[in-house]
Amino acid sequence: MPDLDKLERKIEACFNDAEANGWFPPELNEESDAQYWRLVAASLRPAKGMRILDAGCARGRYARRLSAAGAHVTGMDLTALFLHDARRAILEVDFVQATLRQLPFADATFDGVLCNGVLCHLADRKSALSEMARILKPGGTLLVIDHNLTGLHPRYFLPASWVKWYQERKGLWMYPPGFEFRENYFRADQLSYELGAWFSHVDETFVTEGHGRASALYNLFPSLSCEAAWVARR
Repeated sequence: MPDLDKLERKIEACFNDAEANGWFPPELNEESDAQYWRLVAASLRPAKGMRILDAGCARGRYARRLSAAGAHVTGMDLTALFLHDARRAILEVDFVQATLRQLPFADATFDGVLCNGVLCHLADRKSALSEMARILKPGGTLLVIDHNLTGLHPRYFLPASWVKWYQERKGLWMYPPGFEFRENYFRADQLSYELGAWFSHVDETFVTEGHGRASALYNLFPSLSCEAAWVARR
């Protein structure tokens, strides 16, 4: 078992409960899946001989595709139920249970790291960014995809952070009312600044496609997209 602090254990329990209750859909819709894979492939450029870590791999959707592109892939997640499903379905990827605060890999192990929808669930973001930088080779790439604080919700066209706030208090979010941790949303420039402490170059962009009817608005005003992406070079 990884070395989990008390809060991480509680967060893992929330994920296990949410997974067991069908909170997380097994597949994205085709439009979203294609868009996100294009972003992952263009940023990490998986190829034969590369080593890539999917940090927060869930059931291994992108770990599988990175492996099919020729890379040697390791999938890492905190949630035991996700890893159980991933190990049964994807034999060509190595899966490990671990915390991003303390990754079980040597320095300069990986050419690329994918961190999709994970930082928002971390109370200790500084340690996670430091660890992902540590295990990347010089010149390696980290791709972060996560919630945009300035974005509009793709269904309600209200600030996404407001929708989250309301649903949390109504018990409609994966973290129950009164839970000691709340999911984080990020300003693009804020997270770029934080990444700059460990990475020599950071590009930020907004994920405007793959959001149904909201994509038209997001393409006109990218900073209103509900998600952003950061490509950081070691």
